[in-house]
Amino acid sequence: SYSTAAELKKLDAMTPDYYVHKTITFPTVKVKQGVYYNGSKQLTDAEVTTFRNRVKTHIMNNGGVYCSVRTNSKFADGANKHYNQFDDGTIDGSECGGHALTIIGWDDNYSKDNFYGAFKPKKNGAWLAVNSYGENWGYSGTLWVSYEDYQANSLFSGFISVNKTSKKVSQIFSNEK
Repeated sequence: SYSTAAELKKLDAMTPDYYVHKTITFPTVKVKQGVYYNGSKQLTDAEVTTFRNRVKTHIMNNGGVYCSVRTNSKFADGANKHYNQFDDGTIDGSECGGHALTIIGWDDNYSKDNFYGAFKPKKNGAWLAVNSYGENWGYSGTLWVSYEDYQANSLFSGFISVNKTSKKVSQIFSNEK
């Protein structure tokens, strides 16, 4: 964050065309062995459907939704076109780090058999996500993330509104008018 006057002066030279005005954070949902949880509460199929429909509606009305997945070194090699991590937060038993993706679509019928490794989803369905690695990665820069991915569902957030501005950065993010 920028807090000193000197840091704000550096920012003041920048004038973005748009800035994010409102965001949404979706409920935290974790999946273990095909069972969905919000905290310690097990979700019903109807609650899971409601959650997914809220995310889908947001994508249709406002654009992509941010998510985070756990990854290992194999993730960067470009061969990962179908993604689902193990329940314990590892992939193929190796240590993982985090990586941001943007969910841009979905397929409720995407086959669970497309996912590889020891842990396969129990049901069909996946989010279509775009990665930041460029078009030579995955399917032209995209991949399928299982609905049952352990972490992806837990950190969804998106933009609700973006405003045009002629203000300096320090004016947007302060109480100045």
